Amino acid sequence: MEQIFSNLVIAWVLFLSSCFSASLTYISIEKQRKLDVITNNSIIEMKKSGLDDKKIIYKIEDYPKTDFDVSTTALKQLKKENISPEIISLITDKQEKNKLYYVMSIMLIYTVVVYVLFAIINLIMAYIKTINE
Repeated sequence: MEQIFSNLVIAWVLFLSSCFSASLTYISIEKQRKLDVITNNSIIEMKKSGLDDKKIIYKIEDYPKTDFDVSTTALKQLKKENISPEIISLITDKQEKNKLYYVMSIMLIYTVVVYVLFAIINLIMAYIKTINE
């Protein structure tokens, strides 16, 4: 009986932590949805409007929502539009970090789901064992 109670507590804690984690993820996504996205065209527009490289770099580093095209054609276009190599390098780095963040978020969600399922299966097995005794 103690084993069932302990498994129930573990399952409940994992369930609550997964709900909390999902809530934080949802809040973060909703905040980012309300923001405009900085793209290659945004960078070109900032440069054409006369913003210096330091301000553009700050914007890229500080802004949470970016979606840069880092294909060869797009990078050639940025160079053609006189975007500095430092900014182009930052754009490619930022896009790679975005991909990594996305993959890590998915891995975290799957990990939580697996732990919750493991706890539930463990609880069911303990319950079946007590019934059979």
